[in-house]
Amino acid sequence: KFFSSDEDEIDETGQEYLEQLQEKVTKAAGDSQFNTKAYIQHEDDTDDSDDDYEANEETALESYTTPLDEENCNVDEYIVSKKFCRSYIQASDPGWYQILTANLTTEQQKALQEVMVLADQRKAAAESKRIEQSGGYVFNQQTVPTSFNFGGTPLGR
Repeated sequence: KFFSSDEDEIDETGQEYLEQLQEKVTKAAGDSQFNTKAYIQHEDDTDDSDDDYEANEETALESYTTPLDEENCNVDEYIVSKKFCRSYIQASDPGWYQILTANLTTEQQKALQEVMVLADQRKAAAESKRIEQSGGYVFNQQTVPTSFNFGGTPLGR
């Protein structure tokens, strides 16, 4: 008598679930304002091998890109985070902001402050880039005087 193996059985409920999930992903991507692509694939159990893994290789999460990663994206995640944190939480509900930040260590407070400074720097850089792309600053042309009179007549004359 042979032992049965689960590898030979087709998991119809699992496949059905994957198809439903793919439908939901496709529908949600169609409703999104961002251009997204997602694929759900069934992997063989033999693909779980670490033989092809290299230490400096990116993980799946690291190689995943979002619309925020695009070079021409108008949304900066640091600026949005700072605006939300300061304008929404801190201004509208200071008590909640205090609760959120009260237990931060000195190192965490410093890191949060660095994120806020980075947001300001990125906002200034974006503004500078916008000004540069629009042609730079426009200064009114002034006429330069050709003769100067620094006080009229000398003292005592």
